[in-house]
Amino acid sequence: MAVAFPGIGYAEFITHPLDQAPPAQPAPTPAAPQTPTADQTGHADINVQFGEKKLGTCTMKYKLEGFALAYKQYDGSGEITCRNGEKALVALSSKSIGFTIGYSSIEGEGYFTDVKYLSEIFGDYISLGSHFGFNNSIDRQVLTRGEISLVLIGKGEGFDIGFTIGDLSINPR
Repeated sequence: MAVAFPGIGYAEFITHPLDQAPPAQPAPTPAAPQTPTADQTGHADINVQFGEKKLGTCTMKYKLEGFALAYKQYDGSGEITCRNGEKALVALSSKSIGFTIGYSSIEGEGYFTDVKYLSEIFGDYISLGSHFGFNNSIDRQVLTRGEISLVLIGKGEGFDIGFTIGDLSINPR
């Protein structure tokens, strides 16, 4: 079969029966992706994932206790530990509004991002959270303060249910 193209005299398309087809060329092997190294807990090293510039990422163990009836107020304390070795004991105060009712005592962990120095952590954070429980409570919050973000994940005892928006104050003790 011949086909005419402008500027080219003609081109031939050759078809072969399957038993006469030219051999398939092997596909090049793709390079294996680099996998982050994991520490003893199985968590990938943050330096490997995000680079050395994230040196100040910190964690917080906390305990909050309080009540809620359209207005939620929880107070408590925590201990912040940063990867660069800095530590601080802090006072926590959370005030928010929304569809919420109950009383609970929550213990959990928080994870900060984009922290270079411990002193950047102190202040007020805007929060969006949900909580639920009868006897066993769970609490999840996402908070932000400029470039610093904080995720709180906790569980505890009490009876509560709700969805709130508010703030969390973190101050040195």
